[in-house]
Amino acid sequence: PRTYDASKTDLVFFVVGDWGRAGNDNQRRTARLMADVAGCMPPAFVVSTGDNFYPSGIRSVDDVQFDESFRNIYTAKELQVRERERVITTTGIRA
Repeated sequence: PRTYDASKTDLVFFVVGDWGRAGNDNQRRTARLMADVAGCMPPAFVVSTGDNFYPSGIRSVDDVQFDESFRNIYTAKELQVRERERVITTTGIRA
C-alpha cells in the first residue's frame, strides 16, 4: 500500500459487512488486504454492518462459526483490536 502520514488528524476506520464464511469467497484475501492497509493506515475502529453468520446466526462468542469465520481469518497483528479501539457491530432484526 501507499505510505500514509499517521500523524494526520484524519479519522481512519474500516467498514465490513457480509464478510464471508470460513475463509471462502475471497474472505482470506480480503483479510490480507485489510491487514496491508491497516499496516500503514491503522483504523481507530471497525464497523461491522452485520449479515455475517449463516444460516441462523451464532449463539455466543464460543460458537464454532465465530472461530471459523472471524477469529481464524482476521489473524494479522495489524487487525487485532487494541484496548483503545472498539468494534462496533449492528445486528439484523427479524420481524
